[in-house]
Amino acid sequence: MSEARIVFFDGGCGFCRGCVRFLVRRDAKRRFQFVSLGNPAIEGILAPLGIEGIEDGTVALLEGADLHLRSEAVLRVLAGLGGAWTLVRIFHFVPRIIRDALYNFVARRRHALPKTASLEDIADEKCFPYGCS
Repeated sequence: MSEARIVFFDGGCGFCRGCVRFLVRRDAKRRFQFVSLGNPAIEGILAPLGIEGIEDGTVALLEGADLHLRSEAVLRVLAGLGGAWTLVRIFHFVPRIIRDALYNFVARRRHALPKTASLEDIADEKCFPYGCS
């Protein structure tokens, strides 16, 4: 991996944990690491970049020194999986305000969506050195 690609997610959200499981299963080349927004290590990751924090319930992707939020993070992570997933790039033609409105619609309802119990069986290297929880 040429630069750090860290996905920040709401670890208290079953739907979000399910999404992380989905990504881990498809990230055969180990392009991403995952960190829950509740993890105290976040401050140490973001502070050197001059980033104060990430809003609760927001998916974020840190690529090098660039932090992508909401729909932009989702599209970049999916496209980063490679293969057919790169086709999601076509959604970049949709204005961000519309993409983020859809993202916010799902985010407000995420706790009512199907849940996944835990991430305990996710391989350590997907979360190392930050830990998924």
